[in-house]
Formats: sequence, structure tokens, C-alpha cells
Amino acid sequence: SEIELTKMYDVSRITIRNALSELVENGFLTRWQGKGTFVTGAKIEKNISDFMGFTETCELRGLKASTYTISKNIISGNERMCSNLQVPVESDLVSIERVRYADDIPVIHETIFLSDDYSFLLDEDTNNSLYILLAKKAIYPSSAKKQMEVCYANKVESEALSIPLFSALLLIIDQVFDNQGNIIHVSKQAIR
Repeated sequence: SEIELTKMYDVSRITIRNALSELVENGFLTRWQGKGTFVTGAKIEKNISDFMGFTETCELRGLKASTYTISKNIISGNERMCSNLQVPVESDLVSIERVRYADDIPVIHETIFLSDDYSFLLDEDTNNSLYILLAKKAIYPSSAKKQMEVCYANKVESEALSIPLFSALLLIIDQVFDNQGNIIHVSKQAIR
């Protein structure tokens, strides 16, 4: 409490309040009215123009990333998906459905859609970073456009993420681009 800190450091209460306010402003503490002030979790700061995938994000946070591929298929793209990938309607698309884990906890159920130019991925082990596989073909993601909203776990997501049906999730739809501005893939990620 503020009073304890005042006694511990032999300073005025206003000095403690100012110090705590500065720590809140800098993101080290979070204040919740009626509950108290708490230390925030570790944050990753990265230039917004730099691209960072799930595996790299986990590594920076000291977590072990892993992936389980549920399915890899060629599908006929619907109008919306083909538009997002900038290919003709009903084009063949590569669809990869996976679960991403952080320290063996399922945290993301994702489906990735790519043009059939990426059909070579069907023969690859996609239980690792997709971006490492793409780098072998000199394809490097450099930016992404994201849409975010709240969704509720359907049966597939609840089973994949080991959570109750209709649990609230963060839904992110990503369009990922290479450094030439070409679309690499569109992904749908349900994050717990």
C-alpha cells in the first residue's frame, strides 16, 4: 500500500503517488479501481514495420512454441477469401489448419489460406514455423493488415483449445504481405 511504501522509503505519500503514477504511465504497473495497483506482465516492443510471427514472439517471451497441424488441403475458394488473396473467385487455395502452443498450452486455433502457388507446403512439415518454410523459398513476410474482434468458441475451437464451448476468444484475420506488397496468405486465428 502507499502507506507501507511511505514508511519503507521514508518519503511523503505524494512522492509515492507520483512515482506510482509514472510507473503506470510507462506500462510497468496497472491500476484497477477498487482492487489496487499491480505489476504488469512482460511486454514485447517491436517496431511496427517489422514483422514477427508466433514462434519469434514466443521466443522473445521465453516460451516454447510448438504446432500441431490438423489438416492440409486444396479447397475451392469462396468469393470473400479469393478477394482477400487477390485471386479469381473459385480458385484453388491451400488451406492449413493448425493449433499453436506456448509452453504446451494450446493458445491459437488457426486456418491459413494461400494461393495454389504455395501448394508445395502440402508436402512440408507444417508443425513448425510456416515462415521458416517460406524463407527456404526466399519468401519473407514483412507486414500484415489485421482485423480484430471478439468471437465465441465453436465446437472445433473449444476442442482444439481445450476450453468450454462459447468461451470468449480474440479473432484476428491477418493479411500477410511480402516486402513487394504481394499477399502471402490470409489467416484466421482464434486466440484464447
